[in-house]
Amino acid sequence: MNSIPLSLLETAALTVASNVSSYSSLDRVPEDLLLYIFTAVLQQGKLTPKVLRLFKESGRTAVIEQIKALGVKDDLPPVIRDSRNPWLGDKPSLF
Repeated sequence: MNSIPLSLLETAALTVASNVSSYSSLDRVPEDLLLYIFTAVLQQGKLTPKVLRLFKESGRTAVIEQIKALGVKDDLPPVIRDSRNPWLGDKPSLF
């Protein structure tokens, strides 16, 4: 098992990527590191509308261009929760 260990910077960036939803701003992160974190977020499957907004609000052109190149959209319809309880015998509606 001769794998090269991750650098401290890579480990920190992957930690940020795995906990990205807990941050309120990514404005102070350098552009190249933010692009690395964005790629890691995609690989980990942690991209949500809130997380996408964080990356867009950072204002970094490379990240915004990457979002546009991938065709990621943030104008998804809202999720409407059904208020009836299915365990009481009511079938939940789709609308």
